[in-house]
Amino acid sequence: FSVKVKCYHFQSGFLAWNVQDDTAYSIIPEIDFSVAAPTSLTFAASGNQLYGTSAGKLTWTASDDISAKDYVVEAKLSTENDNQYQQIGSTVNTTFDILGMKTASYIFSVRARNINNRLSDRVTLQQSLQRTQLA
Repeated sequence: FSVKVKCYHFQSGFLAWNVQDDTAYSIIPEIDFSVAAPTSLTFAASGNQLYGTSAGKLTWTASDDISAKDYVVEAKLSTENDNQYQQIGSTVNTTFDILGMKTASYIFSVRARNINNRLSDRVTLQQSLQRTQLA
């Protein structure tokens, strides 16, 4: 007569979602999920005569955050509120061509984005786009 017994000991404190109730760390680690913003946003006019405005190129210094996978480029009229930015594109490069926008004064914004779609703070630049005259 032999018997084999297999047992498990369970306490709710073992579960991950109970860490706040019975913390397993002497110091709770602080994890920063923010994404570092790009810097040094500039605009260079290209003088392209095929579009209604003087097309140009935005250029910036890459985010020093290894988690940044691409950049979101946004624009709004300089008279609009900060919640009125509209995305005009995204890129993995540190340059973006601005083409065919109406003549106006804009505030351009670039933000880094990581794989979890978290966005960095904005780096901004105010720029006036003017209609070109064909010769």
